[in-house]
Amino acid sequence: WDFNLVDPDNRRPVDYDARRRRLKNLAPANESELPEFATKLAARWPDPDLKMWVMSAGLRLRRQRPDVFSFGEYIPLTVVGAAADHLIAFARRWGDEFALIAIPRNIYRLDTIKGNNQKTGGAPSVAWSNTAVLLPEDFPQQWNRCLSGEHVSASNREIDSSTHSLALNVADLFAVFPVALLTSQQN
Repeated sequence: WDFNLVDPDNRRPVDYDARRRRLKNLAPANESELPEFATKLAARWPDPDLKMWVMSAGLRLRRQRPDVFSFGEYIPLTVVGAAADHLIAFARRWGDEFALIAIPRNIYRLDTIKGNNQKTGGAPSVAWSNTAVLLPEDFPQQWNRCLSGEHVSASNREIDSSTHSLALNVADLFAVFPVALLTSQQN
């Protein structure tokens, strides 16, 4: 992992050729291979290519949907459930296009952390149990996972005896990667 974030750590020359080679090696042959590619990549935790894949996917999405990120409304999302304090989620909306980001925080404070899975590899897993991201009623139900190429659906969740909301199960969001970058499915 490269933990250099801000000055003075980032003042040395950047090897752009090496980063271009790594990015080229991170590209699946075609989009239909993306789910298998992403699963194999995620199993390499804590390989630094994971960070590069997440960053490049986010930048690719920003390039594909510039209006969502440049002009789109910022919408903080409510998280409910046992580990709600350990997740940050928000969306951007521009017209009928949506992007949704969910990021765990302080997961090592959870008693349910399972640690690195030595048998199958991958990021430390968390038993998110009933934790979910609530969606406003005008949000779509079907979403694309930008990091793994798979789809995820929101389902109806009972908030209390008289209130229901469309929600995304956090365990489903983090099935492959420990972060989620979703877009609404295009018609």
